[in-house]
Amino acid sequence: MMNKLKIPNYLLTLQSPVLAENTETICGVCHNLAFEELIDAQYELSDAEVLEIARKKIFDFNYKFYDDLEKRKALETGILKHFWFDEIGQETYAYWKFELQHWFEINMDRYYTLFKTIPFQDQDDPTANTNYTETYTRDSKGNTRASGEDTSIALNSVTPEGRIDINTNDYVNNIAKTISKPNSANDSTGHEEYSFKRKGNIGIQTLADVLQGSRRAVITIESELYTELQEYGLFFNIF
Repeated sequence: MMNKLKIPNYLLTLQSPVLAENTETICGVCHNLAFEELIDAQYELSDAEVLEIARKKIFDFNYKFYDDLEKRKALETGILKHFWFDEIGQETYAYWKFELQHWFEINMDRYYTLFKTIPFQDQDDPTANTNYTETYTRDSKGNTRASGEDTSIALNSVTPEGRIDINTNDYVNNIAKTISKPNSANDSTGHEEYSFKRKGNIGIQTLADVLQGSRRAVITIESELYTELQEYGLFFNIF
């Protein structure tokens, strides 16, 4: 099969002209890891496709970071692109990957915390600079009471007709006197709730300011991560 390849020394062309004897570039590592896929595709895969195939094989271990696969992909792709033409810092790929995984397990918890401190980084709407809810509650209680006295008198007189003295009952056949004292009470209670929610950009910063500030913070943290990876010895430049 190798005799049928258009470029017999294909992988060698990916190495630096002054490559150290036992190391290779990240570009070379990725093409080695995607070698089978390259053969199947007749070497018509782009660098981006090769990088994506290799990325999944390089970062096949767990480390502390967002569960969102797209955010993990962006971080891992950024690392490989940044060091694409740099040499790995160890003699073999297996040795280099062991050190890479070790560094991620030790340090990514710290970088994950840094990424989460970026304003609006964990929000669905990165332009929103306010989000709060106000809730008001009011309870009321009252009672109404009524009392008094009502008197009614019914008189029945046949003869003789004349002046009537209720107290002496003169000339009255029948007297009916009714006294009533009504007494009523009414208790009432009430409960009210009022909620006010405000979310969005209230104009303290323009949309451009918000996005630019957030992006600057991401780039700064990513640059620190790249620098620390290189200082740890995982990558180095050959001039």
